This record gives sequence, C-alpha cells and structure tokens, in this order.
Amino acid sequence: MTVSPVRTRADLAAFLELPARLGRDEGTSGLRVPLLRSEIRSWHTGRTWFPAPIELLLARTGGTVTGRTTAHRCAALDARLSTGPQALAPTVRALCFGATEFADEHAAAELFEALGARARNTGCTHLFGPVSPLPNTTGGVVTAGFAERGFFDSPWNPAHVPAAYEAHGFTRWAQADSWIVDLGGVPAARATAPTAAEAAAAGVRLRHPSRVGTRRFVRRLRPTLNRAFAALPYYTEIGPAQMAGQTAGLEALMDPALIVTADGLDDPPAAPPRCFALVVPDPTAILQRHDGRLGPRAVAELLTSHRTRGRDAILLIQGTDPDHSGSGLLTLVLRQVYANLIAGGYRRLRVTSIGRDNPGSAAVFDRAGGRPLHGLTTYVRDLR
Repeated sequence: MTVSPVRTRADLAAFLELPARLGRDEGTSGLRVPLLRSEIRSWHTGRTWFPAPIELLLARTGGTVTGRTTAHRCAALDARLSTGPQALAPTVRALCFGATEFADEHAAAELFEALGARARNTGCTHLFGPVSPLPNTTGGVVTAGFAERGFFDSPWNPAHVPAAYEAHGFTRWAQADSWIVDLGGVPAARATAPTAAEAAAAGVRLRHPSRVGTRRFVRRLRPTLNRAFAALPYYTEIGPAQMAGQTAGLEALMDPALIVTADGLDDPPAAPPRCFALVVPDPTAILQRHDGRLGPRAVAELLTSHRTRGRDAILLIQGTDPDHSGSGLLTLVLRQVYANLIAGGYRRLRVTSIGRDNPGSAAVFDRAGGRPLHGLTTYVRDLR
C-alpha cells in the first residue's frame, strides 16, 4: 500500500471518483453527499480563496485507489487553537486534513500514518480534521444517526469511520449535532410571520433579497457573521475573498424568501444586519445525481426545483451581532423563515451544526419541534 500526492489528471479523476465508488460498493450512495468537484479542483490548482497550498493525497492498494485526503496548514486556525479554554496547547501548529475517505481500516491506517509523517517533518504539533478546508466551511465526522442521509454542507460517513479514527490516536473535539425540523409540526406561534409593528418595536425591519441581488445581499452578512461567531474555538474570520468564493453561484441555489435579515430601522441599506438566517433549498438529490458536478444541467435542475413543492431546506447559518443578542431578534427572524418555508411548500428544515456547548441555539430548534439528526465531531491527534 502506498500514499502519494495527486499529480496527474488521472490522479485527480481518481480522487474525485472515489466516494461514488465506495458508495456503490457499500450500498450507501443515497446517504452520501459529494463535495463540489469545482471546489476540489480549485484546491488542486491553487486557484482558490484559501491562502495556503492544499495537497491532495491518494492511498493505493495493489494499484487500486482505496483512500484519499488533503493536507494543508492555516496560521489563523493555529492561533485560535492555541488560545481560550478549549486550546489544544499553548502553541499549536496543526496539519489540517479533509475530504477524507477510506475503503477499510488498512487504508485509514496508511492515510493517518502519511499525515503524521508530513506533520512531524514540518514541525506540526497536531493533526486536525477532517475540515474542507476549514471548520467554518465544511467538515467533521458523523458519530451517530448513520441511517439518516447526509445533506449539503454537512458530512456523512459509514458507522465504522469514528472507530477508525479513534483506533489511531484521534480524540473528539468540539462535538455537535445537526438538527431536523418537521415544518408541519412547528407551533403556530413560531410559524407566524411578525408584523411590521412587531419588528419596529424591536427596532428593526425584516428584509430578504431579490434573486438578482442575492450575492450582494449575502455578502452584506459578513461583518455580522464574523462578530457572531468570533467566540467559537475553531472560528477563523471570513475575509472578502472567502465570502466571495463561498457565495459564487448562489443565485442557482437560493430561494430569496429564505434569506432573512433584521436591519436596524435607522441603519443605512448597506449596513450589516443585526441578525440573519441564511437558508437554501436542499440541493442534495441533484448533487448526488451529478456526483458533485455543478454544470449547466445541474444548474438547470436546481432552478427548476425552485418551483417544486414538498422540498426540504437547509439552514446553513444564523447569527446575531453580540451587541443585539438577547433582544429577541433571532426569534423574529426565524418566525419569518418558518412562515416563508411553509408558504413555499417546504416539508423539513435541516440545520447544519450546533455545538453541544451551545444549548441556547439548540433550544431554538427544540422549541420548534426539532430533534438532533446526526452526531458530529472534529478529530484531533496530539503528535508531541
């Protein structure tokens, strides 16, 4: 068995194709959610918002690809992992890894050994992942709820995967859950859109974008997003380049009615919101059919699906500026979101990740009749 970098077009094709092949072999194709191929290609070419090189690695057994992962570094993440009550060590140099797949324990062992060797050779203190490429983008391992399918912007893996990590010295860190809310069961008081008078009494007006202005509207969320999540132990500030990269092409995914902001009554139109929720129609089935290819046919299907009732939706992220937390703004925003989801014929809302150390956020969905869907964790291996 060997582990080597992706160098050729054939190597890259093998990297891209592995999850689908494993899904067919295991009978898990309907549960897996592919990463966008365009994103993986951008890592390989270096034409990405991520500021450091991302190396793609393949494990082979007798010439057959049996595993894959990435290896990359992030100085900003090192700084976060070195400070605060959940710091891994006073000075952390983490080798991050992500997009990790393996056919069996032997392939996992080879990948982890190769990552450990790279980390030690470059003076790293920890392995950290899987993150693709950062914790505030996509990553993690499912630790419970394996029978529930994955969904866009959240991981899924077979039940044997956590044990493979833990057998090789990895420990769980920043455990969380994804959630699901059956919209037919949301209490009426939480599914009724606030009146303009209610919003004004809280000092805000509720807004959502037009389809044409979606990307510009979403980028306005960035300062609030950074302030809202600054206290999380893994969060690295999202800059303009990352925000632009992660919102490129959103028009095809978005239902503008599901992006709701609470803007200060006296704030200028371009000011960051005081609170927001970013929800998208769930594109998982389309991404599965096209195996992560977001080409013209997939985009056409996404646009057509906007007219289909009975869809699911995904809450990618919500946030409140700390200066306005505790003022009931999130309740107003989510009431508007639930009302718009129900009016649009959506069935269920999935929520990407809520930390188990954040019971307040979990309570928001519990009160709406939601329940945890998947257990999630990031894994850390101390190399010192």
